[in-house]
Amino acid sequence: MRTYQLFTQQWFDAVEKIIAEVAKAHRSALAGVNFILSEQYLDAPGALKVDGDDPASTLIIEGGTVRTSREFRRDADIWVRADYETMRIVVRTKIPTDPDQARKESERLSAIMEKAVTAKSGEVSDPAVGAFLTHLHNEIASITD
Repeated sequence: MRTYQLFTQQWFDAVEKIIAEVAKAHRSALAGVNFILSEQYLDAPGALKVDGDDPASTLIIEGGTVRTSREFRRDADIWVRADYETMRIVVRTKIPTDPDQARKESERLSAIMEKAVTAKSGEVSDPAVGAFLTHLHNEIASITD
């Protein structure tokens, strides 16, 4: 599988395809769900900045339909602003399917993120959203360089 640098146009194009596939697999579980996750990666390489701003991505789930934007939204259910290089490590790391291993890996990644996060708000409480985000994360990890 081909990999792409985090937040390049090629990466976003590949992520859009992954989102469509993963959303289709979780469509019935996400029916009626409204949820927004927004991220902005600080101190990104200059070529990844948009009009001088650090790159951002927002995932929007509305009643089973999933879409994205490249803006940062503080009104999201969960929003994160974090250091690009550290978050690149997090994005590239797959979450195990075994619940105990997943918990341990999540704790390890949380410790890494604590050092990188400038600001954070919210958490995932809906199991359907959690399952979708984990599946999505692992697919994105596969294409992130």
